[in-house]
Amino acid sequence: MSNLQDCKEMKARTWQRAEAAMLEIIGKIQQSITSEEERKSVIDYVQRLLEGYFACKVFVFGSVPLKTYLPDGDIDLTVFGGTISQEEHFADNVVRILKSQHRDEGSTPEFPVEDVQYIDAEVKLVKCLVNKVVVDISFNQVGGLSTVCFLEKVDRLIGRDNLFKKSIILVKAWCYYESRILGSHYGLLSTYALETMVLYIFQIFHSSLDSPLAVLQKFLDYYSKFNWEKYGVSLFGPVCVSSLPELVDDSAEEPLLSQQFLHECVEALSVPSTALSATPLAFTPKHLNIVDPLKESNNLGRSISKGNSVRIRSAFSLGALKLEKVLSQPTESIFHELGAFFGRTLDRLGEMEENSKPGNQSPHSHNEAKNFSIGTTDLRGDYESLLNNLQFGQCCYRYVIAPPVSAQSQIRSANVLVPGDAFCLIGSLITSKPRGTGAFIPSNDHSQAWEARIRQNEEKEKGSETSQGNYIGRGPESCSKHHRSTCPAPRMRDKWVPAKTYNLEDEDEFPSLSTLK
Repeated sequence: MSNLQDCKEMKARTWQRAEAAMLEIIGKIQQSITSEEERKSVIDYVQRLLEGYFACKVFVFGSVPLKTYLPDGDIDLTVFGGTISQEEHFADNVVRILKSQHRDEGSTPEFPVEDVQYIDAEVKLVKCLVNKVVVDISFNQVGGLSTVCFLEKVDRLIGRDNLFKKSIILVKAWCYYESRILGSHYGLLSTYALETMVLYIFQIFHSSLDSPLAVLQKFLDYYSKFNWEKYGVSLFGPVCVSSLPELVDDSAEEPLLSQQFLHECVEALSVPSTALSATPLAFTPKHLNIVDPLKESNNLGRSISKGNSVRIRSAFSLGALKLEKVLSQPTESIFHELGAFFGRTLDRLGEMEENSKPGNQSPHSHNEAKNFSIGTTDLRGDYESLLNNLQFGQCCYRYVIAPPVSAQSQIRSANVLVPGDAFCLIGSLITSKPRGTGAFIPSNDHSQAWEARIRQNEEKEKGSETSQGNYIGRGPESCSKHHRSTCPAPRMRDKWVPAKTYNLEDEDEFPSLSTLK
């Protein structure tokens, strides 16, 4: 009996040391005060830049506001402006705006903007590097705002010193650095799919999870044994692929999130339905099937290719075996063993720290975080601000996905238009909403600058002299300040009124927001 008791005590001491080691690793990975301020500066710069040129709103979503980003993580932004059918033309103008930042003579941009490219995919995307940080700019993506609100709400529900977020950081680091199975653009797991998989572990094993290490161990053990050919993952248990997305609860204990809680989240946080999307889409089975908690027809595993699905499953199996072996080591060697288990992660952090030292910065070192592990910040997000952004986006989305019929007929007869109602709606929402703590509600300088540039074009057409080589608005600051006292605030109009047609090929008329040809 004494030997059994000694064995239990030894295992308990080993586990405690392992948990301490894992928390130390998480502390090195998670954002610092410095890295958070750097990302906030980049976000603020891009918001001011785009909102200064266009009557639009720019919101951040994803891992940055959730505070679960990795040192190499990018910044996800979405722009609300124009209709869905105008996104490609809007994206072209955003690309030209970003590229112009390092071309303007006599001006020094606040941050260097490099490697600007447009990706014409299912979700239109503009990628660039701003101050060496990867920035992804999408358009009218309410779903991203919904997701971050949902995950923030779940983290608050779970509590326990942000256990959910710390677990996400740890699992993401293992998937990204150690196993290289994270990245939807490479046919691998998307971040949201991985977060949903982590949430499912909490959903069915929450009573036994008291640390990020426990979550990682259960995550690897469970998914290494999961029958992916027969089942898909949902928050209410494995679902037969043949019956997806019908949910069946087969968990042994009471789930963490009730059906009522999830129903309320779907009602409050989901993307608004419209006439164009009234018919529910069918769930499309793929090689790994993961049901979106907020939209059961959405397969979060749709990005995963057949070959990569085998790779991902093998990584789970190998990871589970390695971690089991590590945790069976003597107490005195557990720190070293866990350090080896996260060897690539720690090597990358060391490399980034070395590159951040004076004289060592490489012009080609993208996303080098400075002092990433120094002064870690609170992981609690600003849910009220995130919800504010989502509600704004939901309101805009109801309009931009399906403009009035009269507007559509006028679009067909035009060349390149500045849409009337869509941007007046956004301007009206911006100016009518009272300012509050933490809300992303800026001044209406961007709308004044926009109308100022329209008037400049009209004056030029009438024969007014303009300086040669000038863009319409060198930037948001100069234009908005000059016309601040003369431009009326945007307002709602009773009838959709298309603005005049511009020629985007003429740089003297750029930038103007385009619509359909």
